[in-house]
Amino acid sequence: MSPPVSNNGNNAAQIAAAEAQRRQAEEARRHAEEARKAAENQKKAAAEAQKKAAETQKKKASEAQQKARTDASQAKVAADKEKAAKAAKETAQTKANEAQAKVDTLGKGPNLSDQARKDLDAATKVAKDTKAAATKANDTFLQAQKDATAARQLSDTSHNKAIEEGNKAIQTQKSANTSAKAAGEPPPYADANQVRDVFDAGSLDPKAQERLFGTKSVVSPEEAVRADAKAVGDASIRSPADGAKELRRQVEANPDPAYREALMKESRGAINLMTSSLGRPEVTQDQANQIVSDLSHAAEQTSPQASRDVADSFRRAETEAGYGHKVEEKLTPALKAGAKDPAVTNVAKGLVDGLRADGKYDLADVITRQSPELEKVSPQNAGQTKARAELDVQSAKEGKDTVATQQKQLDEATRGQVDELFTASKDQKPPEGFEAVDTKDPRRVEFVQKDPAGEVTARISATRDDKNNVTLDTSTVDPQSKQVTREVVTSNGPEGTTTSQTATWTPAKGQDIRNPPSIEDLKKSRDPAVAVEESKVSRDNGDLLTTTYKQGGGGVEGSETRFSQQEGEGGLDDNFKDKFNEDQPIDRTETKSYSIPPPGTKGPDGKDLEPSYTRTQTFSQGEGVNEVQATATMSKALTAEDGFNVDKGPRNAGDLSSLSGKLKSEDGEKGEAFDGDKDNPKQWVLEKTDGSKYSSQTFIEGHPDISVVTERTAKGNTVEETVKGKVYGTEGDKKGEPVDISSTSSHAYDDKGILTNAKSETKGADGVTTKQDYQRTDTVGPDGRLQVDERSSSTRTPPGGQPTTVTSERQRRESDAGVLQLVNASKNVTGPDGSSQVRVTPEKTELSVNGKPVPEGDLGKLDTKERALLDVTRGEMAKELYNLAMTPEPGTAKEESEGPISKPESTGDVTTALSINKDVLGLIEQDALNTLMQESTPPADPANPPASGQTDPATPPPGDPAAPPASGQTDPAAPPATDDTTTPPATGDADSSGTPDGDTGTNDSETARLAKFARGVQVGAESLGIVGNTLGALSSGADLVNNISQGNYVAAAQNVADIGGGVGGIVQGVGGLRGGSELATGIAGAGNEVGGLAGLRAASTTASGFREALAVGGKLGAIGTGLGVVSGGLDIVGGIQAGDGWQIAKGGVSIAGAIGAGVAVGAIGGPVGAGVGLLIGVGVYGVGKLFDKMSEGDKEHQIAGVEI
Repeated sequence: MSPPVSNNGNNAAQIAAAEAQRRQAEEARRHAEEARKAAENQKKAAAEAQKKAAETQKKKASEAQQKARTDASQAKVAADKEKAAKAAKETAQTKANEAQAKVDTLGKGPNLSDQARKDLDAATKVAKDTKAAATKANDTFLQAQKDATAARQLSDTSHNKAIEEGNKAIQTQKSANTSAKAAGEPPPYADANQVRDVFDAGSLDPKAQERLFGTKSVVSPEEAVRADAKAVGDASIRSPADGAKELRRQVEANPDPAYREALMKESRGAINLMTSSLGRPEVTQDQANQIVSDLSHAAEQTSPQASRDVADSFRRAETEAGYGHKVEEKLTPALKAGAKDPAVTNVAKGLVDGLRADGKYDLADVITRQSPELEKVSPQNAGQTKARAELDVQSAKEGKDTVATQQKQLDEATRGQVDELFTASKDQKPPEGFEAVDTKDPRRVEFVQKDPAGEVTARISATRDDKNNVTLDTSTVDPQSKQVTREVVTSNGPEGTTTSQTATWTPAKGQDIRNPPSIEDLKKSRDPAVAVEESKVSRDNGDLLTTTYKQGGGGVEGSETRFSQQEGEGGLDDNFKDKFNEDQPIDRTETKSYSIPPPGTKGPDGKDLEPSYTRTQTFSQGEGVNEVQATATMSKALTAEDGFNVDKGPRNAGDLSSLSGKLKSEDGEKGEAFDGDKDNPKQWVLEKTDGSKYSSQTFIEGHPDISVVTERTAKGNTVEETVKGKVYGTEGDKKGEPVDISSTSSHAYDDKGILTNAKSETKGADGVTTKQDYQRTDTVGPDGRLQVDERSSSTRTPPGGQPTTVTSERQRRESDAGVLQLVNASKNVTGPDGSSQVRVTPEKTELSVNGKPVPEGDLGKLDTKERALLDVTRGEMAKELYNLAMTPEPGTAKEESEGPISKPESTGDVTTALSINKDVLGLIEQDALNTLMQESTPPADPANPPASGQTDPATPPPGDPAAPPASGQTDPAAPPATDDTTTPPATGDADSSGTPDGDTGTNDSETARLAKFARGVQVGAESLGIVGNTLGALSSGADLVNNISQGNYVAAAQNVADIGGGVGGIVQGVGGLRGGSELATGIAGAGNEVGGLAGLRAASTTASGFREALAVGGKLGAIGTGLGVVSGGLDIVGGIQAGDGWQIAKGGVSIAGAIGAGVAVGAIGGPVGAGVGLLIGVGVYGVGKLFDKMSEGDKEHQIAGVEI
């Protein structure tokens, strides 16, 4: 085997080559390291050199700043010298001029005396001296001016040099920072990187400026603001997002509040550009979010006002015509994106507040709905809520939804009560004061309450079966009147049928209420003392149906309302169709109402009122905002001539059924499909709202000249309304002819929803101008008690006549019980008939006539008209006291909301409720009886009998010696005829307390006499000649303070309307068993309250207009005040609920659009508001007269042109 070949030589060569490569690499690394170190050293050297250059430039800048300040100081000194020299020159010149003027004066005349010549010589010397002084002063001024100019020029040069050197310093420092960064060192001049130039640095704090320039900058704050604002503007032009970012940077760089405020103000134009840019397509949503965020933070760091200013800029951009909606499309998401940022929510709050103040509630809602944070920071206060509610259209859909919701609530509450009663029976724990009754029926439980004698005074029965039906049946006995009130609620589910029935009657002696007559049997009764109310909600082929029935006082009425939906525009007047979208369904209601008044009820023509039929249709579209609704009303009398015969005595359900059956049997428009005719024209109310403005217009077919337009806006807490149009005249040669009427009004709520001021000016169909004003001030005294001061004035001026003004003032203070009690009240009347004043305090009543105090014992010394004028004024004061005593009072302003309603312990206790002594009331009442030319007892009003179980305070029950019972039916518009109308009734002598003989002295009697006087005094005053303008002015202003102080009229009227509409009465909810014995349904509680209000309204109409106002179908006197819903809505609705529906005849109800026609009565913002203007002209004209005129129309179905 051969030996291996050796490779040693090759290996050595390889090793040597590798070693050579290593050495080369090492050498390269060494050179590279040396190069790196050299470069590093070079950079460090460069950085050091730049730093030295920066320091050198900083020194130059410092010297330049200092020189500029020195030169500026010297320039100021020179300027001050110039100013002083100028003043000295002017003074010297003035003296020289005066001296020369004296020489000229003394030198006049051909011959001068020696003394005159001496005086002239002396004056000439003074003139010479002062002229020389003036010349010297002028030379001094010229030199000072020259010096000041030179100093100013030097200062300007130095200032510019300082800015130049300062800018160089900033740039060299920035270069030094760049070099330091390259050398891996921290920037030696960090402040320089935060500023743009010397002006930008002018907004830095003094220490930062010293770090930049070695001393404070010469740039003034004003110069810095202007320069910074220009920079913000330039950035905004390049990009709005950059502008917002620059503004925020500038604000954050300078903590000085004054600088920030100045910069925000100087940048307003740029801010407006940024906010409006959200409507531009090139601005993305991300950029919009940044703009909102940066502007919000810049504003928040400045001041709350700055946040509001930015919010206002966004608001103007969002509401600007043309592209505001484009701004909204990006602004809303941007606010939502920043909702958790307090800076953004501050701006959002200002934006929402501003939108509401502008009446743009819909846009405000869009923002607050975006997030809980935005809703929480921008809540709508109670005043805004109330103002906004007055822009609503009460649509058919809303009505249907409300009925369905309330039916569900009533069903649930009833079932809850039934379940509780079954549980009580099972556990053998009856309600307190009750005992169980063995019904022998597992589906029914019953409990009764007995008095000490063992008589049953209350009964509660509950029934439920296996078909989901429940019934709650209660009966109670009034301990005084012994009347029985039975209330029955039956329901088979929220989607089924729910019925509520209430009946009141006086049982036969010994009758046990455990076996009461059925409601159906009571409906057959012809006893006028039997009162029945029935309401039912049901379903029929997918439609919601409500039916109502009411019986009492000898009259009956009933209605049926169907809520449905239709495709197409059938039934609408052709003039309205363009207001609706034919491609969308239309919500519709149709109400058919029948009314048979009590026998003997008179119309304005003195004839018996006939039964009537009213058909009301509503067509509505939209919800919330952008709603439109048209309401048609057709009404006619059902006369005996046409075969509609009713019993001559008190009416019952059979009469109503017979009447309606007869009409239903007729074909087409002769029957229930009646669509108006020449004698009973169809009437329309068109309404619309866009959430910011409510508009309505009334129309009468065949009468294109008659139409009234109402427009209403709400801005913040304030509502403004205008009414204008033509109605039939009521006076003189214009009676029955189209005349112009108008009304402007406004009212405002505070943040708690209390109405604090209202004013109006109205021109009615009679040509009378009425101006009203109301003011309320709430203050809390040192003792923490609320004090309310109210003042109202009403001035009525007839055409060509003199004005009459009624001024009312009153002060109320919170009592220990939290009730507002009257401290004092006054009423002043001033007019052509003279003047009178009544002031009431707890101690006494102060009277005056024509400026002269009238002691109590001197009343008989007044002449006839003086006494009548004083009595009228006192009558109005009596009504005011009565109103206060009988009206619930809202809670105090110290509560977060209006709070619960507080009543006196006894609403009949006038003296306790008002803190007014009994002698005052006795004095008023007694004097009235001795003064009036007619009997003070108000005439019986068969059109508005008190509900069973209630007592009309103006007509006390038999046995009260203060008012003997009326005999027979009388015309409600006139007192009963007597043989001697000039002799006052015998009343007996007053005792020392002012109480007439025979008076029981009870508080109820006080109330009765007070109300009696308040109503009767006007009748007497009319016969004494105090009529026309004086009574008219009193009427127009009588209830203004009372009405407004009761609270929110819209809410109050709607609450009443729900009950009056026949649905709300059964769906107010079951509030539980009051005292374990009474079912708290809405009908029982509200009915009593409204009855009291209606009694007051009866007293508020004028003597001359009393009968006409009653006959129209509601207490319409206050409508003419022009305060719109504020003073009118409650009167109308209250009158209807109180039973004034009996007065409806020949379609009079439709004058108000749909009042009294079932559910449509709830449209307070609609028919009532819309009808205000029309009612001004129609309310006292008389329904019969009005329709006689209407029958003269020859335009067939033509209506006025649509203006809204």
